[in-house]
Amino acid sequence: MFLKFSQRLTFAKLTIFAGLFCSFCLTDVYCCKMDCCTPSRQPLLYRKLMTPNWLLHHSLVTKLSTATDTLLTFDPDLNYERLIRVPICLDECADKEEIVVEATLSLVAPVPPTTDSDFWFGICDESGRCNGVYLHDLSNNAPCNFGTATSGKLTAAIVNQGNCGGRVRTETHFSEEVTLTFYPKDMWGSYHIPTNGGFSASTTFNVKVDTTGKCFFLEMFSNEADEIYKLQYIKVEVHQN
Repeated sequence: MFLKFSQRLTFAKLTIFAGLFCSFCLTDVYCCKMDCCTPSRQPLLYRKLMTPNWLLHHSLVTKLSTATDTLLTFDPDLNYERLIRVPICLDECADKEEIVVEATLSLVAPVPPTTDSDFWFGICDESGRCNGVYLHDLSNNAPCNFGTATSGKLTAAIVNQGNCGGRVRTETHFSEEVTLTFYPKDMWGSYHIPTNGGFSASTTFNVKVDTTGKCFFLEMFSNEADEIYKLQYIKVEVHQN
C-alpha cells in the first residue's frame, strides 16, 4: 500500500527527528530512560587539556606566587597544603565505578636542581578519601612514593605506602613529564616517566576512592612549606574500562 505524499513527508520528518533525538541522548542525562537511548559505553568519557588559564577559571588554585599563560608557580606557607582542586563530573549515563583516570603533568624542574621540590598529586572522592603519588626530586632514593591522604585545605601527613623502587637520576629534580594512571575500583595506581628510556611502577592502595558520586577531584598538595612547584599544564583523560 502506497503512502500519500503528505504522509511520506510526515514519516520522513519523524525519522529525522528520532535520529537527532537519539544522538542528543548520548549526552543528556534525562534521555537515559528513553527507549531510543542506552547508557553510554563510550570508551572516552572525558578529555581536557588544563592550561594555567583554564585552571585559574575552572578550579580551586591557591598559594600562587606567579601565574602566566604558560606557567603556574606555587609557594606554599605550610606543610601538606592543598594547591589545586579540579572537579571532574562525568555524565550520569557513564558507569562511574568502572573508569580509568589518566593524568599527564608537564612540570618545570627547580633551578638550581638541589632545591627541594616534592609534591603530591592524586584523585579524591566527595568524602575526602584520596589516592595519589609523591613526585620526588633528585635527592630522594626513588622517583616517587605512592600514598593516601584526606582532602582539605590542609591534609594530615600523607600516609606513604612504599616507594616506586629503583633510582632514576636526571640532570633535574624530576622528569618534566609524568603520567599517573588510576583504576579506583581496584584501588590501583601507576606512575610513568620517559626519563632515560622510561620508568614505570604500580601499586594497590589501602584506601578505596569512590568515583560514583556526582564528581570526583584531582588534587595537588605541597610537602614542605619551603618548596617551590612549577606546573605548565595537566592533560586528563577518563576512560570507561
